[in-house]
Amino acid sequence: MIKFVLAFIVSMGITHAELLEAQCEAIPSSKRYIDFPSQTNYPKMYKFTCDFRCIEGSKQYELSALHQVEVHSLTSEARDVVCYGVKVKRVSWGYDFDRVEPFFVYAAGLESLSDWAKSLGVSPDHSSSAPLMNKLVKDLEVILPSYQMAGNTGTDSSRAFAQAAQMIEKLLNQLPASTEYLDELVSLIPKRDISSHNGLNLVLRTLQSSAAWRVNAL
Repeated sequence: MIKFVLAFIVSMGITHAELLEAQCEAIPSSKRYIDFPSQTNYPKMYKFTCDFRCIEGSKQYELSALHQVEVHSLTSEARDVVCYGVKVKRVSWGYDFDRVEPFFVYAAGLESLSDWAKSLGVSPDHSSSAPLMNKLVKDLEVILPSYQMAGNTGTDSSRAFAQAAQMIEKLLNQLPASTEYLDELVSLIPKRDISSHNGLNLVLRTLQSSAAWRVNAL
């Protein structure tokens, strides 16, 4: 028997945080498997649905969203096969429920939630996205010195890092006051192969992760 499986969560009483506008929170007891892999070898792909309470304006909505989670270990099964925003903690027998965290609607990358937000005209610059923007700026500030250093090595790949550093400097000079350049770059992510090594792709790969909420709002 897998001790890490968190099926018991459905019976727990859960205190919900107060939601802000354009935020959602999971209803853990709503989790329903669509595809539960029977094989013992990894990787495994779990498909399940969860319901969410979402707030926009003065109205509360209940929405369902499909999750597809690939896991590569027993620990990943316990930690990651949960509704978005559900957090677990390590305990003596494995993992146990910890809390439910509200999130800005576009942060989840769940299609039905993003479509709902778009239908209501929720902007990726909504005030509830401010923590995500702050984190993006911090991520870019951490990356920039490394790219500047790599851009001065004189190697074949150094030009790409130097170009990426210039683009990140431009972003940092504008954010958070102006998102025009950021959105110009984010709009390129779905349109191109960003796997090759060049300055633009280095930046786009960073934004694909650190600015995911803006990608999901496209």
